[in-house]
Amino acid sequence: MRQGYARVVSNQELYPETYLTWFSAPELVRGAAPGQFVMVRCTEDGYDPLLPRAFSYHRLRRADGETQFALLYTDVGRGTRWLSRRQPGDEVFMFGPLGHGYRVDPKAGNLLLVGGG
Repeated sequence: MRQGYARVVSNQELYPETYLTWFSAPELVRGAAPGQFVMVRCTEDGYDPLLPRAFSYHRLRRADGETQFALLYTDVGRGTRWLSRRQPGDEVFMFGPLGHGYRVDPKAGNLLLVGGG
């Protein structure tokens, strides 16, 4: 597990109250596997909301000579509302990757993954 600031690359509302946010933080994506997650501190001052939020890695991509990662989430409370308002260039404190990942068989097709909190 590593910790640090991730820089927002882009933040897009895909449909009402659902966002896809891309981040640049090579140290937080190194060694990440499907099924793992990051803890995101969704606050400016570190106190409100007090606890970090868990977000699964949604996608990884190579861009601008680095590996970037995306989080996909719905704005349902103070933490996700704060995250949904981040702009490119903003920095967000995170730590991860956490959890036990899994391997996806390259021969597998039609995969369905379900998650929730």
